[in-house]
Amino acid sequence: MTDFPCCADLSKFVGKPFCWQTYNCWQFVVDFYRDAEIELKDYTPKDLSLSSAARSFAENINTAGFVEVTTPLYGDVVLCAGKRDGLFHVGVWLDGNIIHCASQFHGKGQVMIEELYFLKQNFRKVTYWRWQQ
Repeated sequence: MTDFPCCADLSKFVGKPFCWQTYNCWQFVVDFYRDAEIELKDYTPKDLSLSSAARSFAENINTAGFVEVTTPLYGDVVLCAGKRDGLFHVGVWLDGNIIHCASQFHGKGQVMIEELYFLKQNFRKVTYWRWQQ
């Protein structure tokens, strides 16, 4: 287990609609951590383009208070690198599942909980990052 404060009510997130400019994958992670009373920097660039917030986070992850780990624990950030260069996605590890906000997985643009298997079908590399501050 981890010392990460467990989010008691995931239903407040699940089903929340994806909207690229107002609620994307990184903004979901910020909300999830805020719910655990951890404030993360908003890496959403002013010139939004596909996956730019997640890409910005990926470029700054080492200075953002996260360290890469090999075995994820509840609350760790899951960083997915796309099959195409420059495409990134983020979510949160939930002891075997991932909660994330996506625009197109399974045709649903919303926050959802899925098994890691489904994300690995769409991304070439998946890494795990633990909050250290």
